[in-house]
Amino acid sequence: MEKKYREEHIIDYLNNRMPVKDREGFETALQTDEKLRKQYNSTVLIWKNSGQRQVDINQFLVFQKLQEKIREEQKVAERIKRRRWSGAIAACVSLLLTALICWNLPSQAQWVRLTSTGGQIEQIDLPDGSIVTLYPKSSIEYPERFSDNIREVKLQGAAYFEVVSNPEWPMEVQLNHSQVRVLGTSFEVDSFLEEDEERVALVEGKVDLILKGGDQLCLSPGERYDYQPSSGQFKVKAFDSEAVGNWKEGAMHFHKQPLAQVLKAISKWYDVDFAIRSEALKNLKINGKIHCESLTATLHMLEVLSGGQFEQEENRWVLKEK
Repeated sequence: MEKKYREEHIIDYLNNRMPVKDREGFETALQTDEKLRKQYNSTVLIWKNSGQRQVDINQFLVFQKLQEKIREEQKVAERIKRRRWSGAIAACVSLLLTALICWNLPSQAQWVRLTSTGGQIEQIDLPDGSIVTLYPKSSIEYPERFSDNIREVKLQGAAYFEVVSNPEWPMEVQLNHSQVRVLGTSFEVDSFLEEDEERVALVEGKVDLILKGGDQLCLSPGERYDYQPSSGQFKVKAFDSEAVGNWKEGAMHFHKQPLAQVLKAISKWYDVDFAIRSEALKNLKINGKIHCESLTATLHMLEVLSGGQFEQEENRWVLKEK
């Protein structure tokens, strides 16, 4: 059965929110359905006159109803006496001007907050088409519709950003201790409030960092910003490209890292506590890839790599020598 398209479908198409699988059918309908084509052209005209980057369905429907009201008033005016005709048209013009003013007034967008649970990765599509992959036990906040001047996002935890490029429409990501300003790029952020570190690793593009003290710095691809809140010190250094973003596929890469650091990363992933009851195991270097399919499977892999054995004591897992 042929799909019927309405105003919300046109607006999703114009805002780039229509799924790829649906776009072809919609574009075909535009060629064959004259009524849909007129509706589409009318929407585009209203959008261009509004001066906004995105079309809001509620604003559009209100404006559309006002236009219909004006046309009805004009028909009535044509049937009444000439001396009253000018007054009716003046009222219609006043109504149209009011509608245009209301159309251009920015509406207060509602904010969305999404949180990932322990052991769970979430992929989020932002209103502009940018993609954010949320690390376990992390949260992100953003408006349902970005403003015309800035794409504002707030992050607690860690995430990988793939930002749609637009030099005239920057995105600002608010972290616990700094702010990341981007125009279109791919980067990873690690900013857990309970930890004494904040990191931003740039994969491609360009980012500007604005620190709480007002200092600014610019990262180039392959550079990572490390900040320690307790000391107020930061440094910029090169990073291992394999170590950034690999967790998006549910795996972690470790290159000669102490087992204590590895368990810290696993603890953050699953939201569980660990302890090591062996100095030799603490300093053991781990080199390899760990698939985080489940906590049980991950613990088994760590036992194989370390030669130790995990035992559960109250609310934490303790690694001991066999």
